[in-house]
Amino acid sequence: MSLPAKHQIHLPPERPATDRDVREMILGVEQELEALPDAKHAEDIPLEHFFASGTYTRKITLPAGMMLTGAIHKHETMNIITTGHVRVVTETEGVKDIIAPAYFIGPKCTKRLIYVIEECVWCTIHTDFGGLRDPDELREALAWDSYDQMPDDLKELLE
Repeated sequence: MSLPAKHQIHLPPERPATDRDVREMILGVEQELEALPDAKHAEDIPLEHFFASGTYTRKITLPAGMMLTGAIHKHETMNIITTGHVRVVTETEGVKDIIAPAYFIGPKCTKRLIYVIEECVWCTIHTDFGGLRDPDELREALAWDSYDQMPDDLKELLE
């Protein structure tokens, strides 16, 4: 969701002590963003979809000034940022600035809080799960929207 200039999101001045604390902070910011009446959601930004040899790539162009949270991926993903600059917070890596060009592996079961400093083109590469081509079906197969949707055995790993 984009963060209008008149709104303030309160981030802790330093990294919380545990991964669980970071997760709770990310979820708290997500709730604040959802409560903003004039926020623009990531779902409002068109995605481009590409399929090739067992892979599925989602490409999104995020505008500068946008703050958003991502879905929780069920599997590792390859991420390529071709243009732009983002600040990303995850429970396992803390705060990290990513400046294009950048390539990295996104671990499974991770939720990100993203602030777009400079317009960013971000591609996430997934397996295509046996030839699925419908983006909505793929999204459901690839990610959870909340930790509550995760299987209990994976939730236990996060504790």
